Amino acid sequence: MQRHGEGYGDAAGRITGAARDQIIAAAAEATVVACGPGLGRSDGLTALVAELYCDLEKPLVVDADGLNALAENVDALRAHAAPRRGAGGRRPRALTPAFAAAGDASAAAERKSACPKPP
Repeated sequence: MQRHGEGYGDAAGRITGAARDQIIAAAAEATVVACGPGLGRSDGLTALVAELYCDLEKPLVVDADGLNALAENVDALRAHAAPRRGAGGRRPRALTPAFAAAGDASAAAERKSACPKPP
């Protein structure tokens, strides 16, 4: 029998896509969700953070590596633009960068949006 959380990490200790369903289920039971500190970086985590940011029906606080993930997926930020409450049932989002992280995320977002779109 698999213990809670066992088998959901990669060789670098980051959460993998195998934990997605467990994370989504835990987030659904929470009052508010925090995402980012200690998360690490990978394509799978970038996709998971974007999914939480766009689809989670709870308030979400995004910090640290969660911000890095959103900077890699600017479309997720655009998809969840205001209004935060009311129309569409969207919930509040709080992005809480430190100055250094904000600069990194902003620069990454500028690089990402400056890239030509594929045909």
